Amino acid sequence: LANHQVVLGRYEFTLWDSLPKFEDSLQERNRKEFKVLVEEGLVAAKASRQAALDAVDTAARSMASAVSMRQASWLLLSGLSSEA
Repeated sequence: LANHQVVLGRYEFTLWDSLPKFEDSLQERNRKEFKVLVEEGLVAAKASRQAALDAVDTAARSMASAVSMRQASWLLLSGLSSEA
């Protein structure tokens, strides 16, 4: 799910990044507002993508910790040394 969010975040950023090419087709009085809107959209898309990347990173680290804890538990219960 988190990987899907990263892909969608990148797509959203790409969409916002493609909008400035339409700026010339607007009337002069609307260009400034349009430019601000696009800039805010880009910032929001970057933040959303970063949050998704952080979620993926957290999930990966949690999985690694769980595997490590399970291995340590198994070694402890088996009586084998973790030094070997």
